[in-house]
Amino acid sequence: MLRESVFYGRILLISFPMHLLQRIYHSFTVTAGKPPLAFWTNVASGVINLAFDYLFIVCFGWAVAGAAWATVLAEFTGGLLPVLYFILHRDGVLHLGSPRLRLEDFLKVCSNGISQFLTGVSMSFLAMVYNYQLLRFVGEKGVAAFGVIMYISFVFESAYLGYAQGIAPVISYNYGADNRKELGNVFRKSLMFYAVTGALVTIGSLVFASPLAWLFTGYSQELYALTLHGLRLYALSFTISGFPIFAASFFTALNNGPVAAEISVCQSILFELIAVVMLPLILGVDGIWVSVDAANVAAVILSVYFWKRYQPRYGY
Repeated sequence: MLRESVFYGRILLISFPMHLLQRIYHSFTVTAGKPPLAFWTNVASGVINLAFDYLFIVCFGWAVAGAAWATVLAEFTGGLLPVLYFILHRDGVLHLGSPRLRLEDFLKVCSNGISQFLTGVSMSFLAMVYNYQLLRFVGEKGVAAFGVIMYISFVFESAYLGYAQGIAPVISYNYGADNRKELGNVFRKSLMFYAVTGALVTIGSLVFASPLAWLFTGYSQELYALTLHGLRLYALSFTISGFPIFAASFFTALNNGPVAAEISVCQSILFELIAVVMLPLILGVDGIWVSVDAANVAAVILSVYFWKRYQPRYGY
C-alpha cells in the first residue's frame, strides 16, 4: 500500500500547478460574472477524470498508474480552460495584465485567506489521524472504507462548498456597497439553503448508502459491510456540516479573516481531532465514524456565537 501511494503521489505532482490554477481561477471567473464557466470547467474536469479512469484502469489495466494519469489529465483541463478564457477575453471586468507586487495587498490577501489555508492543512493532518486510528482499531480494510466514505461525502457536500464559494462575491459586493438590507437578505436565504439542502442530502445519503457502498466495495462483503455501517453514521453530519462551511466563507467575504480562521481551525483541528482521539476510547470503531458528527455540532454552536456577536457590526 505504501509503495503504491508514493507512486500515485509522484505522478500527481506533475499536474499540481494546474490544480492550483483551477482553484485560483474559479474565484476569478465567479467575480468576473462568469459562474457558468467555473461550473462547466469543473464538469469537464470531472467527466475527463471518469472517462480516462475507465479507459486506463478497465481497458488498459494500468491500475494505480491509470488512476493517477487520469487525474493529471483532468487537472490540466481544469487549470488551462479558465486561463485560456482570460487570455482570449482581455476586455472584461477582470483581465490579465502585467504583474505588480504590492506587499500590503499581498499580506492582506494572505491574512484573509488563512482560514482556507488552515482548513486544507488540517484536513491532510486529520486524514493521517483517521488512518492511524482505523489501522489501530480495524486494520487496512478500515482505511479503505474511510477512503470510500470520503469520496462519497465529497460528492454530497459539494453543494455546500459550491454555494459558499459562489455566494462569497455577492456578500463582499453588498458589504462594500454598505447595502445592509441586501446583506441580511442574502444571509437569511443562505441559512435556509443550508437547512433545506442539509436535510435533503442526509436523506439521500441514507437512502442510497447501500448501492453507493456496493459500487466501490462490492468485490468484498466484509469491506462492503464496514463501509455501509460507517457511511450511515458519518452521513448524520451532513444535516449541519454546511453551516460551519458557510460561516467561514461568510466572514472571509466580510474581510474578517481571523474569525473565519478560528471557525475553520476549531472545526477541522480542535473539535474533530479531540473527537477522533477520545470517542474511539468510549465507542470503539463507531467513535471514529461519529467523530465528524460531534465536531460539526460544536462548530455550529461556535458559528452561531460569531454570527450573533458580529451582527451589530455588519448589520446582516
